[in-house]
Amino acid sequence: SEVLVLVNESSPVSKEVANRYMQARGIPENNRLSLSLPRYVLHPERPMSLDMFEEEIWAAVKTWEADNSGLPLRALLYSTDFPVRIRTSRQPTTRSRTSLRASTRPSSSRATK
Repeated sequence: SEVLVLVNESSPVSKEVANRYMQARGIPENNRLSLSLPRYVLHPERPMSLDMFEEEIWAAVKTWEADNSGLPLRALLYSTDFPVRIRTSRQPTTRSRTSLRASTRPSSSRATK
């Protein structure tokens, strides 16, 4: 399978949803990444900080990829009870602001006389 299912082990609902999904889709148990996330992520109105996301989720995904380098991975699937918002205070870089401006400019072929 080219899918990695992320499961919040702090949530019985997340485990149940992941189990049913993986069984229905024939996803092997090796393609399950169990994470013990802080309980506050169960509250959708509370965002997770970018640093916490990188520590708790992204680092675990990268470790899984390194440990399973022979397995192709095309998608990460989150079960339920994961953060729905990531709070960031990082300012966009000059390059990202330039890319954004370039992508929002009207095409010269659409310009009128």
